[in-house]
Amino acid sequence: MRRLLAFALSALVLALSACVPGTTLGTTTASTTIGTPVATTTTLPTALSTTVRTTRADETSDIALDFDLSQYDYLAPTVPIALPSIFADHLVFQRNKPIRVFGTGTPGGIALAKLVLAQDPSVFETAAAIVAADGTFALELAALPGSFDAYVLTVSDTVREIRIVDVLVGEVWIAGGQSNMAMTVREADGGVALADAADDSRIRIFDQAIGDHDGSYPSSPAADVAGGAWTVADSAAGVLDCSAIGYAFARELKRLLGEEHLDMPVAILNTAKGGSYLHSWLPRETMQASEAALDRIDDLGWTLSRAHWNEFGWDNYNQPSALYNQKIAPLLGFAIGGVLWYQGESDPVYDASLAMIPLLIESWSAGFNRDGTLLPFAMIQLAPYDGADPTLGPAANPKQVFFAYHRQAQLEVLMDPRYAATTVLVPIHDVSLAWNVPAGQFAWADPIHPVAKIPVGERAGKEAYTAFFYGAVDFLPPTVASIAYDATTITIAFDHVARGLRLIGSAASVATVEVILKNGIRTDVACTILDKDEIRIEGIDTTQVAAVAYGYRSRNEDANLASGYGIPALPFRLPLA
Repeated sequence: MRRLLAFALSALVLALSACVPGTTLGTTTASTTIGTPVATTTTLPTALSTTVRTTRADETSDIALDFDLSQYDYLAPTVPIALPSIFADHLVFQRNKPIRVFGTGTPGGIALAKLVLAQDPSVFETAAAIVAADGTFALELAALPGSFDAYVLTVSDTVREIRIVDVLVGEVWIAGGQSNMAMTVREADGGVALADAADDSRIRIFDQAIGDHDGSYPSSPAADVAGGAWTVADSAAGVLDCSAIGYAFARELKRLLGEEHLDMPVAILNTAKGGSYLHSWLPRETMQASEAALDRIDDLGWTLSRAHWNEFGWDNYNQPSALYNQKIAPLLGFAIGGVLWYQGESDPVYDASLAMIPLLIESWSAGFNRDGTLLPFAMIQLAPYDGADPTLGPAANPKQVFFAYHRQAQLEVLMDPRYAATTVLVPIHDVSLAWNVPAGQFAWADPIHPVAKIPVGERAGKEAYTAFFYGAVDFLPPTVASIAYDATTITIAFDHVARGLRLIGSAASVATVEVILKNGIRTDVACTILDKDEIRIEGIDTTQVAAVAYGYRSRNEDANLASGYGIPALPFRLPLA
């Protein structure tokens, strides 16, 4: 239907242009640019734009013929036009957002772009911009819906053309954080078998160099990521070095969207770094404006001063803003759908995390979205950990809380009305904690690195589907909705219970529930499921209770409350007020 509409309108345009030279049909729109405004193009209701002229044999080359260059005051190119590495064969653009194309060229020269539908070259979109004095340009093509249609993108300075093929439009998500996100498909349990079964060319991965701990990191935002390249998930070679969580997320999200008849590609921008602190992922200006961030950086012995930049040896990558400058800032012009984030082992603190997680959301949203809206964030909670091997028995100190601090900070961000609609938390304390695998599978074997990563990515995909794509199934974790109490009972109600709260594991009642008394003593209490969406604590003197908690411990694998779909309830510590 779209092809017929495009051909019909093209014929009408040509007929009209015979009488009125230069006439276009439809609403004209101008893209945002740096420098001189772009050329206007015709916008069709269900297709890309068409121009008023005879169709050429090859619409993906000699694209300068699509523009009336006499409209522009530009210089002849002396520096070849160039694009960052993310603009390469097999790239995926984010659906339903303006398609941004940016790069470098001759100051005062012109940059031209054309996106052509491969199956019907008469359907296309064009835009142009004058290259700014600093040698950069940015232009926008119209937003497109997600589909499996392939496109060809050509960018030209009137002398040199860059032609990019097998371009798709779908969902594009960053997979970022530290080592548990960086763990690759080949390192995860079941990963090699999963890779051997890879056969989906509509899942794409943009990889970049991980970076050495003691490497040289840019003190200001870089122009491009290091080692950036697109791979296609149609073979083991294409996925083995991707984040295991990221790849499993992409597969599950694509599968669920297909069930909703929202068939489209899913792409992962693979960018994580083991051992990284949150401050290394934040822009310098954001941290300079935050007292909490400055205090955290100071407590860790870092500084925002560049006086000794890259003189920290093994810790160069954790200089404040180092990873942001190298891995994130170069991508900011490229529209994305959301962020899959797993980080916090380096920041198992409450106050700083509560302040700095919003800084991450706000700064990345401002950089990627450019319209004041927040990016969707799917934040994975820390796995149970206390330094000991969890497979050998219970925790020596079951009330240890340092990882619980970070989970609690995430929960309070989720409960903030500003972030509630665009943030989901992914609890994983029920997932296998096995970690002691041969070095040939994972060289950094340690209890802090459970190797069961495929279930984590799949759960994150389910939650993103529910929260951000209005999925028909509620895969979100049970989350406290209200707390009520009388003299001797506390009743806690939950949202997102699906078919009703249930227990996982062998325990007969809700485990890891405790009250925190006003004198600071933490006391384990019995708790049962009351009905579909409530649990109840009975037989206590509530006048002495300051807060109630569930799963609020570093090793929280015994927490056993879940939704009807088996999604674990989010751990919490909340005041009784």
